[in-house]
Amino acid sequence: MEKLEWRGAFQRQPAYYLFLDMTAPMSVHNLKTICQVLQDLIALSVSLKGTQRFSVLGIYALSDRTKCIFPMQSIKNNYAKFQFSIECIQSTASLFNGKKTFDNEQLTESLQTAIQQYEAYYQGAVQDKEEWPQLQLIFFSAQFAQKFVKDVEESLTAIELAYIRQVNVVILRGRYLTSSFNSSESTTDIQVPGSQGIFDNEEKENIIRSILHVMEIEANSYQLESIFKNWLHDCGTDSDHLRLTIDKMVLRCDIKECLLNADSLPTTSQFFLFPNSNLPQPTARVNPSSKQLCITKVPVYTMEAVSVIRREGLCESLIFGHPFVAIATRCWKIDWDELERNEQQFTAIVEYLCKNNLVLLAKRQSSQFPSAEKALPAGHFAFFPAKNTLLVKSVASKELVMPLGEMQAKEIPEEVKMEIFQSLKNLEEKDFYNPLAVSSGLYDYLTSSLSKISKSRPSTNFVVPIINREEEPAKKKKKCAVPPISEMQTKKSRESSFKTDFLSASALFKKRFPNNLE
Repeated sequence: MEKLEWRGAFQRQPAYYLFLDMTAPMSVHNLKTICQVLQDLIALSVSLKGTQRFSVLGIYALSDRTKCIFPMQSIKNNYAKFQFSIECIQSTASLFNGKKTFDNEQLTESLQTAIQQYEAYYQGAVQDKEEWPQLQLIFFSAQFAQKFVKDVEESLTAIELAYIRQVNVVILRGRYLTSSFNSSESTTDIQVPGSQGIFDNEEKENIIRSILHVMEIEANSYQLESIFKNWLHDCGTDSDHLRLTIDKMVLRCDIKECLLNADSLPTTSQFFLFPNSNLPQPTARVNPSSKQLCITKVPVYTMEAVSVIRREGLCESLIFGHPFVAIATRCWKIDWDELERNEQQFTAIVEYLCKNNLVLLAKRQSSQFPSAEKALPAGHFAFFPAKNTLLVKSVASKELVMPLGEMQAKEIPEEVKMEIFQSLKNLEEKDFYNPLAVSSGLYDYLTSSLSKISKSRPSTNFVVPIINREEEPAKKKKKCAVPPISEMQTKKSRESSFKTDFLSASALFKKRFPNNLE
């Protein structure tokens, strides 16, 4: 068995510095949209449990009066300052918008300020420079790509590039917000002709060409959100993430999240169904009138069907969570005729969905508690038809979706195809998956773990009756500890002269309390 390897997660996340070109033709509407999407992303990021996806951000406004809006600092520890900065941009956007544009000297000065803030922040936070995260610069502009990229390239030649990981220039094509999820226009990487005469150093030119990425997008919230959500991906490349063995071949892979894990959200219970009251959920409550322990109540979930979807139109990567099976209720408190009518309706829905190859999409309705200041988010669920049942699973909403980009396939040599074909051919092929024929070894592991726990516990003294048919009275009792059964059997063989017939403490405990694991 190979030694288990470990890798660091989210340990190579860059620091981000955002530059907003507020000059014409950038519209006030687009600036406010960028601010709103950024604010949504930051609120999501700082609310996620576990390791921080990204932690440091700076914002600079570019106009005829360039200004640092939010100096580089920790977002989580300075969220109120960040909110105030965003509000300032939104309220003053009209003052800057349409004014005379900035010159190259101002842009260079802004970049140098960003580098200085980066150095000042990490010198105080991390002593070892080798452990500093790299810096990623993002520009948003509505100017012509060729002109704006030339200005950025000229400014990059005048600053220190050692800390910079990547420079992204995002050119906004549209001036008005569109909200279509399946926009016909997608993010496009564009090739900008090389600027002539601005590079006096070939090495620096190659560096700038390698770190500079230009893309054009429609100015809509979906595409902007996709850009910002890329910050939530693990940027570390110190190790592969997954190794898949196929016959004699090992494929090494990186894994990327299709969805954010709803378990890491503070409102987890809104995205899952909880049939067990012992599971952590803020909607469960203890019954104060009951004297029994651990008697809690769970909510009766109410959902509203919002649409039906072609089964092939629901991507499996958008489905998450623990599956449940819904059947027609058998509640005895419901009138018999109503119960029968309900079962008929349930069967009719299942048959219709099966016949038309459809999936029912429903939205959870959450009751607003008097103490709650804001409405809770509403989770969505997909109902898949089966034999007189409905399989219920959580389905992702836009807040959980992570951008992956297009995975373009490259031409594969014939020898590689043959190698893969032979490897797959050596595997056993089955017509269906039978879970009863597959064991994970969970029972053995749990049994072993419980045995170790019981052995590590201190002995508990309690009275065990000793029955000696020949010498001892039936009512006589002796106080003894709880040793392992094997120890009791050894002791019994050593003291055979007593000729006693008794139950070991462990055996007696199991006999008297058969339902108690301990």
